Amino acid sequence: MFSLKKRMTWRNFLDKVKRYFWFSKSEIRAFIVSALVFAFVWSFNNGRIELEDLLVSLVLVVVVMFVHHAGQRLWGLKRGFRVEQRLWWYGLVASLILAFISYGRIKFLAASSTMIYMLYGHRLGAFRYGPNLKEFAAVCLAGPVANILFGTFFKQLANMGVFPVFIADPVFKLSLVFAAWNLLPIPPLDGSRILYSSRLFFAFLFGAISSYVLMIVFLNVYSYVFAFLFGVISWFVSYVFFEKGIS
Repeated sequence: MFSLKKRMTWRNFLDKVKRYFWFSKSEIRAFIVSALVFAFVWSFNNGRIELEDLLVSLVLVVVVMFVHHAGQRLWGLKRGFRVEQRLWWYGLVASLILAFISYGRIKFLAASSTMIYMLYGHRLGAFRYGPNLKEFAAVCLAGPVANILFGTFFKQLANMGVFPVFIADPVFKLSLVFAAWNLLPIPPLDGSRILYSSRLFFAFLFGAISSYVLMIVFLNVYSYVFAFLFGVISWFVSYVFFEKGIS
């Protein structure tokens, strides 16, 4: 009985993926525009850009963006929601402006918002029938988590010597940077949805991931332990000064 139920659940999920996973025409256009802008920004260094670097960056950005959106769409379908990504034009403009004024030192890579729509036939009997803050946060969080797992997977393969380091390192770094930027608590980015759902969880998550990215970018230090500790510190500071207050 359990095996039959498990097979039916898996078959139902695959059916939802087949019917609702793929991007609409408007989403594809938004994806292409974002990928081109982010590829330019990622390859723009010291006020210069090389064609070879631009093409490599474009491939990397397309892969990382797809992993991000795919993670959100798959988790949304598992929960009975159809996920839609929308282009945030202000984010694209900010990305270009920051790249130019910093000569490529600031690479802002966040320009999409996520919406979820209930698949009524797949949410019957579910607790809290319609979309809510918790469901929004879970779907949005799936994007950065997918990026981190994806980047870490290639990094571990490179560490084991079964994958080229010159490919794994850029994938790893871009995946983490992309995840961190999208966790900013700025509407309509993913981080704002998570913040609205739970301020303390957002404090821990943002503290851990942002510290991990900063340690890699500026110190070349890879430490999950330090990232976890920074997340705990961020949670504690948020609890004392913003949740509990100072007596």
